[in-house]
Amino acid sequence: MTKNLETADDIVKLVLACSTIVLFFARVIAGPFALALVFLSVLILLIYSARLLYKKFFNDQANK
Repeated sequence: MTKNLETADDIVKLVLACSTIVLFFARVIAGPFALALVFLSVLILLIYSARLLYKKFFNDQANK
């Protein structure tokens, strides 16, 4: 995947994950399916943050 598509994909995933969480806590969406979506959204955010930390940690070590 090219770098431009990877960036666009990350932005779309983050916006959808954050909006799902906000809509759930604003009680716009409810039920077991909404709860599953929130769980998946939190998982997406955790994976994204772990990837950022991994890149930062190992890029810093590679530059030393």
